[in-house]
Amino acid sequence: MNLKKMGAAELERCVQKKLQQLSNHSGNKALGEKLVVNQQLELAPFKAIPFSGWGDWEQDPLNNRSWQWRLNWLSFLSYLMAYHRASGDEAVLDFSREAIQSWLDTYLETDTSYPFEFIWHDHATALRAEQLVLFAYYCREHAPEWASKHAELLTYLEQALVVHGEWLVKDSFYSYKANQVEPSQVLRVIFKGRSGLCVTTRFSFALAEEWVAPAPSGTPPPE
Repeated sequence: MNLKKMGAAELERCVQKKLQQLSNHSGNKALGEKLVVNQQLELAPFKAIPFSGWGDWEQDPLNNRSWQWRLNWLSFLSYLMAYHRASGDEAVLDFSREAIQSWLDTYLETDTSYPFEFIWHDHATALRAEQLVLFAYYCREHAPEWASKHAELLTYLEQALVVHGEWLVKDSFYSYKANQVEPSQVLRVIFKGRSGLCVTTRFSFALAEEWVAPAPSGTPPPE
């Protein structure tokens, strides 16, 4: 994956701080161990369910939309990074790779007409983009040999993040009535606050500068 060197020291610190928080979090480590070792998928704050493999991304075992949302923004990657950091076991990264590839292979070439709501849901998409970028940086910083052996995955992540960024840059992608805020504001918050600390900055694709360009003043919300 062609990662640029950070040009902004403050942004570099933000990424590193985020990675440190995720990978050193004892709760994340415990949830990662529960998933890998005990085969129990617990998307906090929900109870654990038996893990039966990656692939059924539209399952609803708890009859809860928020659980489905957490599954599809790949929230469990934070748990797996923390468990790998504690254990050093490359099998944890292999397990993470299987999850990422499964989701991307299934959904990356779909669009917002796909009938399951949490594939290209605005909030889920932004949070998933953040997870994918942080995973890429985690591998670079804490598992460089593994990253070198799986360069094709990191290239795939870059391609996937281009797709995510192209969705997220569109004002029409956001649910204005749900957020009660101008879509351009949502975009700025997401990109400059969470997923934006990564997606729009340090990958060497030309759209990045366009993605973070300020929205024209007075941009009206969609009807």
